[in-house]
Amino acid sequence: MSKSHIGDTKLKILSIIWYISTHGENAYGYRIWKMLTKFHNTLDLRNVYHHLNELERMTLIKRKMVIKTKTAPPQKVYELTSEGENVVTKYCDMYVSWLSRVEKYDKEKDISVSVNRVNGNDESGAFGPSLQRLPS
Repeated sequence: MSKSHIGDTKLKILSIIWYISTHGENAYGYRIWKMLTKFHNTLDLRNVYHHLNELERMTLIKRKMVIKTKTAPPQKVYELTSEGENVVTKYCDMYVSWLSRVEKYDKEKDISVSVNRVNGNDESGAFGPSLQRLPS
């Protein structure tokens, strides 16, 4: 499958599923959407589920399991197929490296905010920490 047959958003979703899975965690729709908002802060959750359904029809991902909870709708957990892994390997290096940098930045920011709160130096205000530039 060539890159021209898969849109940018689908490539990002494939990268996110790969990234989450390689960290031993579950890649479900809402979580994928939360990570995708770091790329597209205006993407609607319904659109993510639409893309996931299309990726499943394209046999690039498959449902690994469904987790049922008492407080939320069932979570469909997705994983890449071998064809999906090939697409990520060929076309998604840029997205995967960006995700790694953002996740590292978020963890460092969370640690910094927590330390400031413990030390009584919380400058985050009522709306959370101020925005900072991402590392390049």
